[in-house]
Amino acid sequence: MAEGMHGAGRRGWLPMARHISVAGAVRTPRGLTDAELARLLFSARANCADSGLDTAAWFPASGNADAARVQAAPAIALCNTCPLRGECLEFSMRYWYRGGEEGVWAGLVGPERLTLRLRWLSGESPGELLADRTAAVRARRLIKDAIGIIRNGGGTGSGRPDVRLAQRVD
Repeated sequence: MAEGMHGAGRRGWLPMARHISVAGAVRTPRGLTDAELARLLFSARANCADSGLDTAAWFPASGNADAARVQAAPAIALCNTCPLRGECLEFSMRYWYRGGEEGVWAGLVGPERLTLRLRWLSGESPGELLADRTAAVRARRLIKDAIGIIRNGGGTGSGRPDVRLAQRVD
């Protein structure tokens, strides 16, 4: 595996593929071979390659999704800007029983990916799964803000002062 890859040294990992070309047409992660996926993920294009993050940041100890997200926040932040999120999710799903269920892949912790696994097995693409996940995160934030607004008696819920324009009725 490439030095600095977050799974380096873990048991059962696929060795790095060499000299495999993905030339020509644009293909979805689902359509890539294992070797093509490995070539992409273990390249400098992946944000995790040589990121300098400690291995512990990639493997949160908690089995609870919310606690694991807090523990893995630096790794998740790096993943969320990576151009290979779909490929990364595809790889973790293909190699689920050889390390893919552990750690942070595509900005998701194990319990989060577990909830997506059945849909992936039924044929949904990593892009569809990530789009739904992004929408779910946004919805959770909106709900959290709404609860904060209710609890604060009309505040924004985000801790920022509520600035409202009052209309004067004469």
